[in-house]
Amino acid sequence: MTDLRVYLEQLAKDKELVQLKKKIQKGDEVFSIMWRLNSTDGPAFQADVEGFDIPIVANIFGTKNRWARACGFPQNLEVGEYIERFMNLMLSKENIAEPRVVKDAACKETKFARAEVDLGRLPVLKWHKNDGAPFITMGMVVTQDPKFGRNVGCYRIMIVNKNTVTILTNANQDIGIHVSSARARGLSSIPCAIVVGAEPAVYMAACTKVDLKEDELRFASRFNEGKSIEIIKCESNDIYVPASSEIVIEGDLQLKETVTEGPMSEWHGYHEEPMKALVMNVNCITQRKKPVFVTTVAGHEHSEEEVMHVIQQQGSMNRQCKQRITGFVRAGCPQAGRGFTVVVAINKRFPGWGKHAIAQAYSIPYVALTANNIIIVDEDIDPHSSEEVMWALSTRVDPARDVIIFPPTPVNPLNPAARRRPDVFETTGITDVSVCSKMGIDATLKKFGALEEHYRPVSKPVRPDKETYERICAQWSEYGF
Repeated sequence: MTDLRVYLEQLAKDKELVQLKKKIQKGDEVFSIMWRLNSTDGPAFQADVEGFDIPIVANIFGTKNRWARACGFPQNLEVGEYIERFMNLMLSKENIAEPRVVKDAACKETKFARAEVDLGRLPVLKWHKNDGAPFITMGMVVTQDPKFGRNVGCYRIMIVNKNTVTILTNANQDIGIHVSSARARGLSSIPCAIVVGAEPAVYMAACTKVDLKEDELRFASRFNEGKSIEIIKCESNDIYVPASSEIVIEGDLQLKETVTEGPMSEWHGYHEEPMKALVMNVNCITQRKKPVFVTTVAGHEHSEEEVMHVIQQQGSMNRQCKQRITGFVRAGCPQAGRGFTVVVAINKRFPGWGKHAIAQAYSIPYVALTANNIIIVDEDIDPHSSEEVMWALSTRVDPARDVIIFPPTPVNPLNPAARRRPDVFETTGITDVSVCSKMGIDATLKKFGALEEHYRPVSKPVRPDKETYERICAQWSEYGF
C-alpha cells in the first residue's frame, strides 16, 4: 500500500469508510462517535468540520482487519497469529530497502511560511471536554541525530498558538534520546517535522519499537514488499519526510523552552495531571491542495491506538523475550491491562525457572519502563486469554512464595498507577518520569521432587486426550452437530 488515498478508497469500496452527512461542530462529538465505533468494531469515517476547509478522517486502523490490511497481512486471523507474524517480520532480513529521495511531491503543492503559518487552519479540536487543549493525535514526529540516525515516532502534540506546539519527549522513547544527545552537544534546538497523513506503511513503522539506530522509514518498506519509501526534503530544514504526506509541519524543537502540557484523554483510560513539555516553533507548513487530516482519540479499551499498539508493541516485545528469556514460548498483554500487565509463557524444565523468567523479563526495555505486573505461566496457558491467565493465577500461585515485589523505579510518566512524578525536567531536558514498584508473579505449576518447590504431588490439569479430541473434531459433523 503506497498511498493513503488508495487505502481510503479501498476502505470506502468495502464499506469500511463512511462519509458523515452532518458536519462536526465540536471535538467531543468525534470522541463520542469514536467511542461507539470502538465498542462495535465500527468503520472508519470522514467528516467535514464547521469552520474548516480540511476534512478529518478517523478510525482508519481501528479494527484488527483494517490494521492487517495496512500491514499487508491476511485478514481474520487471531491476535496471537498477528503478533507472531509481526515478530517474524521484525526478525526477518528480507523485504527491506533504503528510502528513496525524490525532488517533487504532492505534499509541496501548497506552502505557508513564516508569517503565513497558522495552525488554526487545521481541524485540530479539543477531542474531549476534559482535555487541556487541542491535540494532534496522529502526527508522526521526525528528528535526526548524527549518532543515532533518523527517528519517526507517534508522540502526542498539543497546539499552543498559531505557530507553536509542544511535543511529548519521554525519556524512554527514541525522541527523548535524540533530545538528550542534542543537549549533550550544547545545542539549544534541533530541526523537526510533524507529518499528518502518509501511506499506511509509515504509520505502521512509526508505531513499532524498532532498535534505536534503525530507521523507521527503512523499516516501513517491509510493509510494501520491499519497495522503498519515497522521501523529500523539508522547505525550512534538512529533515526528510514521506513524499506521500498529506500535511507537513516544519520547525525547531526548543531544548530549553517548556510550557505546561495536558491533560489529555490517554490510552490507559484516564486523564493524567499536566506536565512540562518541550516547545516546537513552527516555521513552515506544506500540504496537498486538498488534504485530509488524520486524527484519532484514545481511552477506550478497543480504541484505534490500542489496536495498533497492542499488536505492534507485543510483536516487538515477543522478539525481545525470544532473545532474553530461557524457554520462552510466547508473551502477551491482556488488552484490558492497557499494556501495564505482561504475561509470559515458558517451557518450564526445572524448579525455580518461573522466578528466573521474572528476572529475565524485567531486563526487557518495554517491561522495565512500562509494565507494572509480570506474570509467568506454563506453555499450556495462552497469554492472550484472560480466562486462562486468571485460572493460572488462582490455582498455581502461593502468594507468600510466588509473588516478588520490586522496589520503585522510573517508569513512563503517564503510568496511572505510579505513586509520584519527580520534578526532574530541568536536569534532564526531557519529560518528567514517574516512579512505581513492580510485581512479579510465578504462576507456573510447581515441581515436586529433587530441589522441589512443592511439598505434595503437583495437580495435573484436566484436558481431553489430544488424539481423541482431534479425532472427534475431525468427525464433528458425523455426530450430527
